[in-house]
Amino acid sequence: MSNKRFRQTPDHADIRKSSHCLLDCIREGIADGTFKNDADPYLVRSLLMGAIEHLFIHWHMQGMPQQKNSIENMLDPLIEIVLEGIRAKKEETGTTLYLKLEDAGAIGKLIQKKNGGTSSKEQSN
Repeated sequence: MSNKRFRQTPDHADIRKSSHCLLDCIREGIADGTFKNDADPYLVRSLLMGAIEHLFIHWHMQGMPQQKNSIENMLDPLIEIVLEGIRAKKEETGTTLYLKLEDAGAIGKLIQKKNGGTSSKEQSN
C-alpha cells in the first residue's frame, strides 16, 4: 500500500470509497447522538482503518493461516473496542432505590402479609 503505483489501482479506489463511507457513518453517529459529540471522526476512522490494515498485513505475512483467531474473528471485537470508546452514554431513566438490609427484610414481611402469609415459592406452585 505504500507503493505509489498502488494509488492507481482499483483496490486503492475501493479502499478510498470504503474509507469515505466509514467517515460518513461516524459523522452521522456523532450528529444523531449515537457517538460522543467530541469524537473526532477522522481519528476514529484512522484507528479502525489502521488496525484493520495492521491485522491484514500480519495475517498475510503469516501465509494467510486458517486458524481459530482468523482475521474475521478479530474484526468484531476490534470494532466493539473502538465503538465503546466513542459511544454516547445514555442516561438511564427510572428511579434507583437503595435499602438497608433490615429495611428490605421488613418490606419482604409486609409483602408476605399482604399475600396472606404465603411464601413466594408457594405462590409460584
